[in-house]
Amino acid sequence: MPIPTLTHSSAPPPTWRIQLDVIDPNPHQPRRVIDEAALSELVASIGDHGLLQPITVRRVPGGRYQLIAGHRRLEAFRRLLAGGADAAPERFGTIPAHEKFDVTDEEMALFALIENLQRDDLSPLDAAVGLATFQEANGLSTEALVKRTGLELDRVKRLLRLAKTPKVIQDACHTGVMVDGPEASRRERVRLDLMAALEFARVHTHAAKTGPKKADERTAKAIERALAERWTFRRIQAYCRSALSGNATPAQNPAAPPDTAKAVQLYTDGVELRIRRARIEAAPIGERLALAELLKGLLAELAQ
Repeated sequence: MPIPTLTHSSAPPPTWRIQLDVIDPNPHQPRRVIDEAALSELVASIGDHGLLQPITVRRVPGGRYQLIAGHRRLEAFRRLLAGGADAAPERFGTIPAHEKFDVTDEEMALFALIENLQRDDLSPLDAAVGLATFQEANGLSTEALVKRTGLELDRVKRLLRLAKTPKVIQDACHTGVMVDGPEASRRERVRLDLMAALEFARVHTHAAKTGPKKADERTAKAIERALAERWTFRRIQAYCRSALSGNATPAQNPAAPPDTAKAVQLYTDGVELRIRRARIEAAPIGERLALAELLKGLLAELAQ
């Protein structure tokens, strides 16, 4: 069977080294934040062992190229070139690249989106905004978006919801807050993840009924404390449920139920627990939180 020509859609893309200064960024790149620690590791790896996977580009008018995939790899080469090593221009002035032919703008956006969505270090906000932008630009339904990206329907729905959340929620995902690290002398940035962001979005919507400004202030304080104290997702859920019922403020500790709830005897033995089970969903939030704490203690005893 004859080898297909390079312009044939089934042919492997040609690979050659391209000057860094003629490569432009992908205009559809969803990633806005690069993990500096991970990028430093990549720079060190390429410096020691070379590039294992070429970047992918398309040719554009004026003798230039646009990046399709390989944003972090290209940035690593730029940093190595700027590092001033004796062999830097020879080793890092050009980068191995695949050229893809006849790539449309829609395909460019899809390539960049999927490549980043398949990486764990892409922030949920960048994923959400990239997905929503691609959907709007191409007039796709949610179901069609799922087919184009290959993502699970639930994940797509959650990301699209995040893309529509208020700025205070998105800032917590994108910027986060600086908190004390494991070592007392170090501080690190902590950001809100997808599921936690959607929980706080519900609180914001509820609080917005009394005014947008109050909703922003209340939600921002709650998020700041949750991130600073490194609340678990269950703890965030407990706070948000309490807030939706009108029983929580940012100053409250959702892990510590009110004194009245602590005084409620939820059960005395297994029989009583079975009787109460049918009433859990209708019980006040304080009573449910107290029950959760008691069950934790019981499970801990059983595990010993």
